[in-house]
Amino acid sequence: MTFKIVIPSKDRINILCNKTLDFLIKTNLFYNADIYIFVDADNFKQYNLFFNKMLFENIYVILGDYGLNAQRNCIRSYFME
Repeated sequence: MTFKIVIPSKDRINILCNKTLDFLIKTNLFYNADIYIFVDADNFKQYNLFFNKMLFENIYVILGDYGLNAQRNCIRSYFME
């Protein structure tokens, strides 16, 4: 079963890798999920370069908005189905 994991993030790429993704790998959730990481324009290039180098096919870096509330609205809009 494939499911979606959505993570809003800002200036925490190390924590995201060392804690969040590590947890998902240890619990075998990583390989059964599409992971969407929403970041603002200031962080988009850094995250995109980093995760493209990692060659994970199930991690998508999405350009979001500034601020947590705006980021959440962006996530809702992105996944409107």
